[in-house]
Amino acid sequence: MRAFALIKKYYPNATLKVAGIDEWTPSFSNCFKGGYNQYLKILQNELYLSNSVEYLGKLSEKDLLANMYSADVFVVSSFIESYCLALAEALSIGVPTVSSNTSALPELINDEETGFLYPIGDYYVCASKIIRLIEDNNLKKSLSLKSSQQYRNTHKPIDIVNQQIKTYLEI
Repeated sequence: MRAFALIKKYYPNATLKVAGIDEWTPSFSNCFKGGYNQYLKILQNELYLSNSVEYLGKLSEKDLLANMYSADVFVVSSFIESYCLALAEALSIGVPTVSSNTSALPELINDEETGFLYPIGDYYVCASKIIRLIEDNNLKKSLSLKSSQQYRNTHKPIDIVNQQIKTYLEI
C-alpha cells in the first residue's frame, strides 16, 4: 500500500487490485473483518488512496487468471511466506513480478532475471522496481518469458508426481 502511494505520484490513474478475502463479503467470519483487512483500510485512508484500491474478494479460477493477465505487475509484499502459490501462479503464466525477499520466495524468483526481489518492508525499493517494470516494456517482456519458461522447466507435472510417489514410498 505504501509503495503504491509512491507510484500514484507518477501514475495518478493507477489502480491497486487486492485479491483474497473481501471484508464486505458476509460469508466470512468476523475474525477476517478486523486485523489485516482493517489495517489495509486504515492505511488506504491515511495515504489518500480511497478511490484507487479495488478489493476483488475471492475469485474464481477464470477471474483470477483474467486479473493476472491484465496486470502490469504482480506484487507479493509478505514479511513471512513459506511458499506463495499466488506467486508461483503469476510466474508460471509470465506476469511480471516484484516480491519481498523473504523465506522461500527467493527460491521462486531469480532476481533481475525472472522477477524482482526487494528487501522486506522497503516500500521505496518495491515502488522503484514496479516503476521500472511499468516504464520498460522490453524488460517486462524478458522477465515474463524467462519466468514462465523457468517455471515450466522446473515444475514438470511428471516430476512432481514422481516426487510424490517417492515420498509416499519412503514413508
